[in-house]
Amino acid sequence: MDSCFGAMVPLSMRSSRFAFSVFTFDARAGVLKRNDHYLRVPPQTLLLLTALLEHTGAVVTREYLRKLLWPEGEFIDHDHAINRAVNFLRTVLRDNPKKPQFIETLPKRGYRFIGEVSCLPSEDQPSAELTPQFAQRDADPAAEGQMRGPEAIELVRGPFRDALMPLSGDFVASERASAHSELMFLEETLASPHRNRRLARMITSVRRAPSVYAVTVGMIAVLAFALILSRHNKVSSSDDLTMGVVPFEAHGAQAEQMEQSFRMDLSDALSQLPALQVHASHSLGGLKKDDASLKAIAKSLNLDLLLLGLFTVEGDHCVLRLELVRGRDAAHLASFQYTGTLQDMAAIRDKAQRDIFSGLQLTGGSAPPIAGSTQNEEAYLDYLQARGLASVGTTAALNDALAQYKNAIALDPPFARAYAGMASVYLGMAGAVDRADNLGLAKQMAEKAERINPLVAEAHTVLGVIAIRDEWNAARGEAELRRAVELGPNDAANHAWLAELLADEGHAAEALHEVDEARASDPLWPHINAVDTFVSGAAHQYDREVDAARRNLTMAPNSSRAHDQLAWSLFDAGRYEESIGEWRATAVIDKDKARMALEDRGLAEYRRGGAAAYAAVRISAIEQHPEATISHPHDFIPEEWYAFVGDHDHAIAALQQTIDKHDPAALDLGVNPMLDNLHHDPRFLSLLSRVGLSLSSPAEPATVTRASLAY
Repeated sequence: MDSCFGAMVPLSMRSSRFAFSVFTFDARAGVLKRNDHYLRVPPQTLLLLTALLEHTGAVVTREYLRKLLWPEGEFIDHDHAINRAVNFLRTVLRDNPKKPQFIETLPKRGYRFIGEVSCLPSEDQPSAELTPQFAQRDADPAAEGQMRGPEAIELVRGPFRDALMPLSGDFVASERASAHSELMFLEETLASPHRNRRLARMITSVRRAPSVYAVTVGMIAVLAFALILSRHNKVSSSDDLTMGVVPFEAHGAQAEQMEQSFRMDLSDALSQLPALQVHASHSLGGLKKDDASLKAIAKSLNLDLLLLGLFTVEGDHCVLRLELVRGRDAAHLASFQYTGTLQDMAAIRDKAQRDIFSGLQLTGGSAPPIAGSTQNEEAYLDYLQARGLASVGTTAALNDALAQYKNAIALDPPFARAYAGMASVYLGMAGAVDRADNLGLAKQMAEKAERINPLVAEAHTVLGVIAIRDEWNAARGEAELRRAVELGPNDAANHAWLAELLADEGHAAEALHEVDEARASDPLWPHINAVDTFVSGAAHQYDREVDAARRNLTMAPNSSRAHDQLAWSLFDAGRYEESIGEWRATAVIDKDKARMALEDRGLAEYRRGGAAAYAAVRISAIEQHPEATISHPHDFIPEEWYAFVGDHDHAIAALQQTIDKHDPAALDLGVNPMLDNLHHDPRFLSLLSRVGLSLSSPAEPATVTRASLAY
């Protein structure tokens, strides 16, 4: 690796202009650019970058950095200060400390710049001159914090946009020495299956834990930060910004456990800001952080902004580094760094929310508090840990999550979100053990949360699901789910739940609209495609059903569940031989020899006697070959196959058992395409009324026709 300088040489002998990767840096002028976009970087960070670049490939010792950055010998914790400075520089460069491209750490020694660096010719004059207007603002950072609305936009739209030079950000002090932030701004702004064929009726933790502990800011210089210039075609209001929060890089075992719950909680805090819509909660996993990938995902998801993060926990000490990026060109807009103890996590979240609110110059006076939050730091930490455990989903993890939620409530009894989180866990556990007891506890916790704070959407979601699945009270369920959607309009999960209920009620057009709303908010979440297959099938829109299933298969080509879902969609569409092939693919992926043999036998029978002959093979498996039904039992629901071949008596008897068991699958009786043959049977209509549903329109005879076809 070549170095511009092989040793520590006098400043007068050094070049001051460098190029590496997509960056150029003029050390003398203090100008750092990424892809020709100016980055605002504090002077101390620029000094650190200069030292590393001037000695590329050589070790820059911690002692050298101490003397360089604090030449007057200020008495501070230099080790932590150097760590913060290096971490902040890594944020600006988007450098992963585990797999560094630029800055290598040599433990207890120092750092080394390992990227390829070119020295550029020096320039006698800066490439652009500051106008008097901007020179005055540069000299008075406090004036920058007073810019609002049109004045801020003019910084980007006006004739001097390219003349803007990076201004230094100020250190933001806190009442707590351990919780602090460094800011800098840029010149431009911007499931477990519910029933057969459903991937999941998921209870996603509908929002994340809050805390309203405020970090008292001593003195902040907020620099120029203008509003986004361009808009994509999107569902949101034309005046709103759309943001996606990318999964954070996590370093340390505790960071990995808490990353998702804290990120989702921060997303929830940001979603409550006026004129900002947080989308794509589940669509940004595995995203590469290079500019091309960021621009591509922002375009495909219609996002104005992306928020990237690096979350590190060592012992009780945590560091959160955030970078705000403009979607259309991946331009760096702002970087934030927060450090503190784990007990400061709520304060860090609230400070990040306020910083982004201030930086985006959103209207409304101040960042709003988070509904159902806690001011107790330990309760908030228990809450985060509980959410992380709940996301694991195993019985042991769910029990541990309940214990953490109970700890949080013991520390802060009015903590509404902790009650709502417990409600979600109990609801999830009801699908495995002690159904009645767990559903009762879920309802009790959700009602408690709602009484404490009726603005917690998760509580309404749980109450809605229980009203539908346990009480078969569609009217109450719909009211609760609509309230959840109202409180969290960009939460795709709530739209998906409402879509499924509306489909069960026979409101096909409105159900499909809710699916579209869910997809607009979270386009790459496979769960939305799974819901779409159910809703489209219920509406007898089979081409749309197949398209949704194929989208999931494209995302997960080796998933037996995705193949199974496509098989059902093809079967609904009358494309039987294709569907049999997909079912065999599920068996191959599952290495299920009994199922492979069944599908081979079924294909042979289908080619001899058509779809009815294939269905007879399924019925034979249900009655005589249960070993072939183990891996995907929802493929062998008796009433479906009896109804398909026209055996009403056996179908009605099986349905009677389903309803007697209070199986949630009973909710779909009126819209399940496999049961269309029963729509004129008075016994079926009587069973449907027991569930509280009715047929919304005369049955279509499509299934009868399919069952009689022979190919």
